[in-house]
Formats: sequence, C-alpha cells, structure tokens
Amino acid sequence: MIKRIAIVGAGGKMGSWFFRFFYNKKNLKKLLVYDINRRSVESLKFKAEICNSIERCVESADIVLLCVPLQQVPSLISECVCNMKAGSILIEISSIKLRSYNALKKVPEYIVPLCIHPMFGSGASDIEEQKILLVPVRNKTREMKILRKLFWGARIIIIENSIVHDDLVGVVLGLTYYVNLLFSSYISRRKHLIPFLKEVSGTTFKMQLMLCQAIMNDDIDLITALLTANPFAVKHIKRYIKEENRFSKSIFSANRTEIRRNVKRTKTRVGTQDDMDSSYRTMYHIYERFKHQK
Repeated sequence: MIKRIAIVGAGGKMGSWFFRFFYNKKNLKKLLVYDINRRSVESLKFKAEICNSIERCVESADIVLLCVPLQQVPSLISECVCNMKAGSILIEISSIKLRSYNALKKVPEYIVPLCIHPMFGSGASDIEEQKILLVPVRNKTREMKILRKLFWGARIIIIENSIVHDDLVGVVLGLTYYVNLLFSSYISRRKHLIPFLKEVSGTTFKMQLMLCQAIMNDDIDLITALLTANPFAVKHIKRYIKEENRFSKSIFSANRTEIRRNVKRTKTRVGTQDDMDSSYRTMYHIYERFKHQK
C-alpha cells in the first residue's frame, strides 16, 4: 500500500506539478518534499512535510520521485538508495535517459526502479490521456503495473531501451527545440516586430508563434541540456542543417523546378506516413478555440 510519497526537487516546475497531482490523491497519508532551494517549497508547509535533507525525505517513503536537473540524476539516485527502505519504489523522470538508466540498473534488488519520461509539461491540467514513456529497467510487467496504478488515465508507451529513447527524443525534443529557438531568435531581433506580426498574420504564423513561446517558457538549463547533453539530438541537428543547406540552394538560385520537386517529394513522404488533411483540420480546430486570445 502506497501511503508516503517523497518528491526530491519539489520546488521546480515538474516537481510542483507532481506535488499537486499526488496531493489530490485519496488514501495518501503523507507527502514529503525536499528542494535544495528551501524557499521554493515554503508555500507547501501546510500541505506536506518539508525536509531538511534528502535522507530525511526518503527514508520512510514508499515512493521516491526525482524531479531534478538532468545532470544531478545519477548522483541523486545513488544518494537516495542508500537511505530508502526495502520494497520502496524509486522513480526518475529525466528527458535524456542513458546516464540515469545506467544508474537505475545498479540500484539494489530491494529497491524497485522506474525509468519514466512524462511527455507533458507543468502546464498540463491533469493526467488524462497524457503520454508517459516507460523504459523498463528490470521487470517490464511489474513496472507497467505500478505506473498504471499511479497514473491511471495516462497513456503508457513502452520504449525498448535508453538508446532508442534518446534517439527518438533527439527529434521529438532536441530538433524541435532547435528549430523553434532559431525561429524565435530571428523574429525577436527587431524591436516590437512580434506584436505587429501577430496583428497581420493568419492561422499558420499564430500557431507557430504559440509553439515557439511555449518552448521559450521552459527552463533555460533544460533547453540547453536537450540541445547538448543528448548525442542523438546533435546528430539529428547536423542532418537537419545539411538538409536545410541543400534546400536553400534551390531557393537562393530561384530554381523553381528543384523547389517544386523538393516540395512534392516531401509532401509524398509525409503523406504516406501521416494524415495531412487531418492535421490541417486539427490546426484550425485549435485556432478557433484560442483565436480570441491575445
């Protein structure tokens, strides 16, 4: 029976999200929280036990959830397991898995390790239909059972191993953040240009800008880690730049035949893998819901 949950890094964006999520759970006896920045968790003092050390935070917990910067995860895994009780569950949620996954593989047998990646941010209103990636560490069936019980309503997707995970995330997050960061950097260079662009733009630009601004809302250290700490992200960005250079040559030379060929080839490839018409309708559906927002 899960009665006590410890959140290490409870003052951060995702730590705060998981705190709110578990705080509303029935049958939970106590929440224990720790953050190196004690001020960030002071507001929780009437809802949880604020601990002065990691040892105090994790020693009696049934579940320990690590919501800390990527670089700190392996060392904190080692520190936590030295103080956790037998049979407890250790969960880490980092966006890049290789080092954290290897650290979890070394966890003693009396601790149950869970390697997950929530594919949503702190702005999510609830867990319903949100995706959580699971990279099995020891026992896929047991780990899936625990995850489903904890996050009922979420979509659990199993990823074979940490290498496959980091390769996929290199595109899903690394490349996506890179493209949107450059777009944001370019359009923000001219003073007061963004409000004017929003005023004159149609659906496509507004949706693109919304995505860029949402990404820019993320923690700077997280963005930096996604672009530098994952070697697969670097690989995909290099390939993207090569593709970009090839395509831009036909634009700079006004080679309309080559441009048309590239566009047609790309549309065909995308169209065979996904429903472009559905995506177009979805974009307008989203836009119609939010078009009155400034």
